[in-house]
Amino acid sequence: MNRPRADIVIKQIRRRARMTYARLCPDRILHPSFLIIGAARGGTTSLYAYLTTHPEVLPARKKEINFFGKSYLRGWAWYLAYFPRKPHDSEVITGEASPNYMLYPAAAERVRRDIPGARLIAILRNPVDRAYSQFQLTRHLATEPLETFEEAIDREPERVDRELERLRHEPGLRSFELEQFSYLTRGLYCDQLRIWADRFPRQQLLILCAEEFYADPSATMHRVHDFLGIRRFDLPAYEPRHLHGQRLTYGPMKSDTRQRLIGYFRPHNQKLGELARRSFPWDR
Repeated sequence: MNRPRADIVIKQIRRRARMTYARLCPDRILHPSFLIIGAARGGTTSLYAYLTTHPEVLPARKKEINFFGKSYLRGWAWYLAYFPRKPHDSEVITGEASPNYMLYPAAAERVRRDIPGARLIAILRNPVDRAYSQFQLTRHLATEPLETFEEAIDREPERVDRELERLRHEPGLRSFELEQFSYLTRGLYCDQLRIWADRFPRQQLLILCAEEFYADPSATMHRVHDFLGIRRFDLPAYEPRHLHGQRLTYGPMKSDTRQRLIGYFRPHNQKLGELARRSFPWDR
């Protein structure tokens, strides 16, 4: 057996062993007490990285598990296998960050059923910039065949709306099209967060502004620490973290496209401000 193949087999064996342990001894595993539920391309990678350097926070085996979205049918033991065992000598917490949770309509109800006391964190970026960043990523990963951002957003309804409707009727499914091509849909934050706000007490939901996080990460992290009930903790430096470990560089959006999208998102941002009980700087 060649070395790459052997490594894959070893990982599969270890994974099955962790699942067996999770199924037989679930009380010995540290269950997640917080979830970063979104938004994609909004700073979740940096937020999770900073948070899991805290001495009272243990990371999951990977940042994005996506259990409550596209992997729910794999079962609870599959999910628990991603989390560490309970330490004997310290009080710590753990959690994960799956930005697709805001996108999947069934995720909120699944979380409410399985971990009703979970603390939920949403970090939201200007939806215009977020949409453009997502397009650049899908082009970089070669999952987006369309060459221009304008064509992608014009064709989004035909690629995404049907998928959303399908998931409402068949919540056990996953949707590649919805995850990859939902450039504008993901920015309708109020519609997505209202589903969570209807199922969880307000004190369990923290809504952050990505631009404020970028400008002063220490202040935002202190808010997160307070929200999670852990002591405040500062890093020596807050270096940005990027998905796949690589920062994307790309040119600016066309000015007429930006103005079009500012107008499109403005009423949705106003509704979000009412839901979040705060204003956001995106339309100024």
